[in-house]
This record gives sequence, structure tokens and C-alpha cells, in this order.
Amino acid sequence: MKSWSQALLAISVVSLSDAFLSLNVCRGGTKVHHHYHERRRHRTPSLLRLYSDEESDSIDAMRRLLESSWDTNTMGQVPTSPVAAADEAVTSLNNAIADETASNGSKSRIFFIDILLPQYDIRQGSKMYDEVLATEFCIQLAKRTNGHTEILLRDEQTLATVQRVLAAREKKQKMASDEEESDDEDDESDDEGDVVGNVYEPKPPPTSDVESFRQQLMSGWEKGKSELDSDRKDAEEATLLNVKEPADEPRESNVPQTSFRLASMLGSAKISTGADRSRDVLQAVAQNAKPLESEDTIIILSARSPEEMIAVRSLVAHYGATKTFILINCHLQPTPRELLSAQTLYSVQPLVAVPMQGGDDDAFSPKIVVMRRYPADWEIFIDSDGQGFELAGSFAASRVEKKGPSIKDIADCVKNYLASRRTKQ
Repeated sequence: MKSWSQALLAISVVSLSDAFLSLNVCRGGTKVHHHYHERRRHRTPSLLRLYSDEESDSIDAMRRLLESSWDTNTMGQVPTSPVAAADEAVTSLNNAIADETASNGSKSRIFFIDILLPQYDIRQGSKMYDEVLATEFCIQLAKRTNGHTEILLRDEQTLATVQRVLAAREKKQKMASDEEESDDEDDESDDEGDVVGNVYEPKPPPTSDVESFRQQLMSGWEKGKSELDSDRKDAEEATLLNVKEPADEPRESNVPQTSFRLASMLGSAKISTGADRSRDVLQAVAQNAKPLESEDTIIILSARSPEEMIAVRSLVAHYGATKTFILINCHLQPTPRELLSAQTLYSVQPLVAVPMQGGDDDAFSPKIVVMRRYPADWEIFIDSDGQGFELAGSFAASRVEKKGPSIKDIADCVKNYLASRRTKQ
């Protein structure tokens, strides 16, 4: 049986969630693992067998996996809670905004934030992804920014689910607080008006305003030659050009100085899959996603579908010059040209290294975290022996893709680090 040091030239870097999913599906000695679109066999990493096979325990196990090795001095807080994640992300956001303003005085800003822990990552599926938790992170981030923020979810169904859960939590907390203040007060009270916490729900604009906005979007949407992949072409062959900003709306009164508003991009609209898809999306955006004049920032959560691609492109083309855009855990492939100027501010991606050719079944499988905290470069931290994460290497942001170094670059860094440690021993 090969040891880790003997298998340095053949390692596979996999996500924590993939490793746990494989463990839950294949409870035996060997399993089939999906690696770079190939099917490979390798033994279950011993690291994963430290924890329960039960699916409900996977999230907690992965959290403990990170926390047991995390170095707060070099990596900041562990972003396993919305509050901690927002505290870390807003520091990078403020640094980037300060640099952008100092360099060109522009208020036009487009940023990526990627927290690729399974409960925040929509690609992990409904068994791991928690849309309420992901929205809570957006809310915590919005509370830490100046001005007003629009938080855009996918559609009305997602929005209703999140609002229902958040309202129930708010009501429960309020009832608990009332009981502490006085046993005589009524424990059951409805939410007052349209305000829950710092969430404000202003009345929708008149129908004429919505129609005017829709027409402005439609007037700038030009069908043209496809520049993107053929499987997305009818979602991508549309491009917004020279769309004028509508007349300013009066600022809303009685709105908190720092506040947020939950909304959706597509509402409850039925989006066709044919030639009318672009038009259907634009109409939905005009009716549901139009930001208020007082909203300085637009946060978009977990956009990944062709319909959301069109919605994001239209919003950025229309408001990119006047508002700050923060795309959180959005996976739009290929990157549309409206987002080519965007940069990743804060990113955390946990991984596990496993030998592709078989290794010591009792050996420790190195834990890896790839992260960026603006203005720092992309950094790769490795815990190869259970003693905690160490900085193994870094990549200049200007020399890698927007979402960070490739898997090949990460694997090479891990191999070099392990080889260096072997030499020192």
C-alpha cells in the first residue's frame, strides 16, 4: 500500500461536499468518484471516516473539519455562520470600494463573493444548500454596508419561502423579548405594517412606471450573433445597448438609514424556453427587480440559470454605472461581458486531497482551503498532518481567472508543499 509521500505525483483535489456525498453513497472500501469529468476509483479518505455516515451529520462534520484546523490569525474568522462570514466579507468589500474610489472616483462597482461551503453553494443541491442561511448572509452583509440595499433572489417561490421563515423567527424572537419585559403583555402580535427588523417593503411603483421601465429595457435589447456557448445561445445572443436611466424617483420617507429590501428577479412569471425567453425575462425583471432610486447596492444571490443570466446582464447594463453590484455565489458560465470588469473580493473554497492511485488507508488526507481576502492575493492553506492550516502558496489575482486558480494549479501547489515537507523530514 502506497503512503501519502509515495503518492505525491498522483493526487486528486475534491470538494468536501463531494467527498462526504461519495462516503454516504458508497459505504464500502472502494468507491467511484467523479473527477474532472472522468470516473476514477480510490479508497475512502480516512479523514472522512472520522465522522458519521448519516447525511444529516454531514454539514456539522464539515464545519468541525474546518474549525479544527483554522488559523484565525492568518485566515480571519471561520465563515460558517452568516454573521462571521459577513464580518470577513465586508472588510474586503470596504477595501475594494476605497481603492476603486481612490483610483478613478467612480461609483460603478461590480464584485464577486464566493463562500463555497455546501450550505451556501446552490450547486450542492437541496440536501445541503440552505437558501435561508444564504439569504441571511446577504442580509448581514447589507446591514454592514452604507445606504440601502436590494437583495435579489431567483423567483417569487424562493422569496416567499425565505420571507416566511425569517418572519417566523422574527416573531418568535419578539415574543420571547416581550415575555422577558412583562408577563402581562400579549405574547401574540402580528408584524406591523411591512417592516420586519431592518427589512422595508415600500409600495410597488405605479403600473405606468413599471411599463415604462419595461419598455426601456426592451428598447435596448438587441438580438445579434451568439458570442457564447451554443447550449446558452438563446439566453446569450441578446445584448443591452445604450439604455438610459429613468428619471429619478423621490427618496422614500421613513426608511432606516441603513436598510435592505428582499425581492426577486423573475417573480412568478412563466418563462418560455423558446425564442420568447429573453422577452419574458426582461418583462419579469421590469416588474420585480427594478431597484429604488435610494438603493445604492444590489446583491444578487446564487444566480446560475440561463434565465438568471439574462436578468443579471440586463440589470448590470442598466445600473452598472450608478450602483454597486455584489454577486454572491453566482455561477454564470461563461462569464458575460457585462461582468468582465468584476473582481472577486472574498472567496473561501474548502477541498480535500486524496491519492488517485491508492495510499495508506490510515493516512491523514490533507485538508485545503483556497481563499482570497482583498487586497491580498489568492492563497492556498493546507493542513497535511492535523496540526492546523499553513500557507502553502499564493497566486496573484492578476494572473488567474476571476474565480481563482485552476484545480490543476491548486493540485500542483499541494504536491509541491507535500514534497517540500517530505524533504525537510
